[in-house]
Amino acid sequence: MPKNISLTEPPFRNVIVKSMMPLPCLTGSRPAGPRAFSLLELMTALAILAVLAMLSASGWSGWMRSQSLTQAGMKVTGLLDLARQTALTRNTTSALVVLTGGQASVRDRTLRVMYYDTDADQWTALTGWEALPFDIVVAEGEGSPTPPALLSQLDYRGEAAPACRCHIFLPGGQLLDPDNGEPALVLEENRPGTPANRIRVQINPLNGQTRVVRP
Repeated sequence: MPKNISLTEPPFRNVIVKSMMPLPCLTGSRPAGPRAFSLLELMTALAILAVLAMLSASGWSGWMRSQSLTQAGMKVTGLLDLARQTALTRNTTSALVVLTGGQASVRDRTLRVMYYDTDADQWTALTGWEALPFDIVVAEGEGSPTPPALLSQLDYRGEAAPACRCHIFLPGGQLLDPDNGEPALVLEENRPGTPANRIRVQINPLNGQTRVVRP
């Protein structure tokens, strides 16, 4: 006699259960996928990025300002050293000239090295006019009185140069007025509304050597 077969026992039970499960294509359900960002999350991320961009821009601006001041200090130091070396090697008098008059674009930021040519019996330009970065000026710096003969040979773009001050080196390399203390050219940022960073280019009056001092 054949054995009674129950549909609730395997393997028929598994077939029945599977056949009763709803098909995804019929019910409209989809497999779970990655969750999208909400509007609040996107706004928060954008706000964080904006803050980071502002901090980065501020740091970059400060670095650029510092670089401009450093470059100006190197240029002034180089010109002073050139004037001193010229006095030593040519056994003559030389000078670093700083324009202190004229338009704002040249005033206190335009410099030139000159020397006294003993053969021609006149002052001669050793370099062209050198300009500091546009936002840097020579704010302070007591020089020697400008010799009239030098002033008469000084021109700027084909015209008589405006007022100037000089740092004069003698043939031995020392400054013209060694007893007036240790002179310095103070360079600072010319940026209205911002704290002025500055450096000092000091000159040893006895030997004409320079050094840069940061406050």
